[in-house]
Amino acid sequence: VAVERALAAAAAHPFAAPPGHCPKCIAPRADGAVACPACGLSFSAAEGASFLPPDWLASRWKEVLRGWGNDVTHDRLRTEAVARDALVELGRLYRIRLADVPDDPYAKRAREQLLRQAAVPITFRADQNGGKSNTTKYVLVAAALAMLLAAVALLLRSVVAGMQ
Repeated sequence: VAVERALAAAAAHPFAAPPGHCPKCIAPRADGAVACPACGLSFSAAEGASFLPPDWLASRWKEVLRGWGNDVTHDRLRTEAVARDALVELGRLYRIRLADVPDDPYAKRAREQLLRQAAVPITFRADQNGGKSNTTKYVLVAAALAMLLAAVALLLRSVVAGMQ
């Protein structure tokens, strides 16, 4: 079912939010709601064109939809999205697929991998910007504790020697 629906989406407009969903974050939209409870978007101010992916992602996404059951195409697109800093846009596209087919195993797997991959660069970038890695911090703390213990041992030794 997921593959057939993805093929149909590739032939139609695959970037629009399904009816009843927020055009920005694809969260379910309550009847009569003026704003999205998930992202705060004011529906009256929303322009559908502002949520379109960049041209490169739009063309790659259509390719992925046409070969939906092929994990390799999903992995290649995710790798390119990381390189182009477009994980948010790609995540929105997978949310659209999940809104259309909630049990889509390909979209679920890809979304989980996107979330994992999105967390990795944040930690890596923090270390690159002058922060110490956890290993370095632990080594420095251990060295400081060892020096403190050595100083206490020397102090106790001199106090005991002075008492004799």
